[in-house]
Order: sequence, then structure tokens, then C-alpha cells
Amino acid sequence: ADGHLWLVDPNDATGAFLQGLRGPSVSIALLRHGTPVLGVVFAYTAPDDAGDLIFWAEGLPAIERNGHRLSRHWPHSPSKAAVVLTSVKRTAADVRHSQALAHPMTVRQTPSIAYRLALVAAGEADLTVSSTHLKSWDYAAGHALVNAAGGLLRGASGMEITYSEEGTSETGGKLFGGSPELVTEAARRWK
Repeated sequence: ADGHLWLVDPNDATGAFLQGLRGPSVSIALLRHGTPVLGVVFAYTAPDDAGDLIFWAEGLPAIERNGHRLSRHWPHSPSKAAVVLTSVKRTAADVRHSQALAHPMTVRQTPSIAYRLALVAAGEADLTVSSTHLKSWDYAAGHALVNAAGGLLRGASGMEITYSEEGTSETGGKLFGGSPELVTEAARRWK
């Protein structure tokens, strides 16, 4: 109604959940005329069994994580101190490839794209990269959080992520979220 649309993923990273990995999440977004205005990501088993709740809604002064208001300062260039979150890689060669592309940044693996975007928005990492085919409900809540923190979300070749009135979106097979400068650099490196 009135151009509002909910996008919900009740179990982002289902495969990781079935393997017993920590990090899958519930992801809830609200779009208004194609713009994310609310994002809630709850990683119910991460970092421990207490879970991790990160949320923001239009009108709130800042993102909140487990009841604490956050502020975010973004790095402007790749460095060893910068952290890149990727999906869980299948082989050692995949891990080495991600590390080579991210150099000199540090790579960490986390299964859920929604949770990775939420962690980036919360300041636990500076960039997340996905090279898998995603649906808008996978990343819309994280998109709201990254935007609220002053970050950027882009698709392949730096394309802007937009949503139709039906909530569909296209990434071109890649997704980059985080520091505006690092997103631009990552879109150049991960072709």
C-alpha cells in the first residue's frame, strides 16, 4: 500500500545453516517506492547462541546493534587494517583467489550476505563482496543498513542497485557493499 513493499528472507544462507555454520540470518527490509527505508538483520546463532540483531529505520538517528547506537567511520583506501567479508569459500584455491583480489585488505568468511552487509554497516568490516546470483530479498535489508551508515551498495562494474515497484533488483552477478572508496576499488578488481 502507498508504494510500500516488504522483502523478507526467513533464512539467508540456508546451505550454511544446514552445514551447522554460524552466520545465517533472518533479513527484513521495507521499500518505499523502491528505496530501502528499514533494515533488520538477525543472525540467530552468531557470534554465539545469543544472536546478533542489527537494525535501522528511517527516522532513527543511527543504526542499532543489540540495543546500542552505532556511529561509522569509513576507510578511504585499501590497507591491512581494512576487512573484507566474503561468502564461505569451497576450496583453498577460492580462498587464495579472494585474498589476492583483496590484497592488502584482510579477508574473513561469513555465510549470509544480509549479515555481511549488516556487519559492514555496524563497523565490524569495511567491505563485503559477493559473486553469487542473489535475489533482492537477500540484500535489501543490508542495503538499508549500509545506506544509513553512509556506505554504498553497487553491482557488477559499479552499477547502481535499484528496485522495481515489485521489489525486484539486478546486480549483474556481483555485489559490493561498504566504504564508498573500497566499493569502487572492489568493482574494478572483481570483474
